[in-house]
Amino acid sequence: MRSDPGKADPTKRRIAVNPSMIRGSALIHDLTDSLENGPDIGGREVIDKTGLTGTYYFSLKWTPLQTATAPSGGTAPSVDEGASLFTAIEEQLGLKLVSAKEPGQA
Repeated sequence: MRSDPGKADPTKRRIAVNPSMIRGSALIHDLTDSLENGPDIGGREVIDKTGLTGTYYFSLKWTPLQTATAPSGGTAPSVDEGASLFTAIEEQLGLKLVSAKEPGQA
């Protein structure tokens, strides 16, 4: 992840998301929103506590937890063939997801 000063205009943010990759030039808030909507987070809220501001370029690739059977009848790659989302965030972006309950949560 690197700062992207040439794209500091918030109207110029671009982010691409698929089941095993998030890439783009965006605010950290855009990244957390994308993570929340992915199946590997399990529907949990992702709260940004980084304090980072501005637009950043990032490319994050991982092996999804839910792998499906390949269309040819074979099996999809196992999780061992790539990093989990949590590992990828740490190794590729230098960030960490920490599970915690916020005040007022059950």
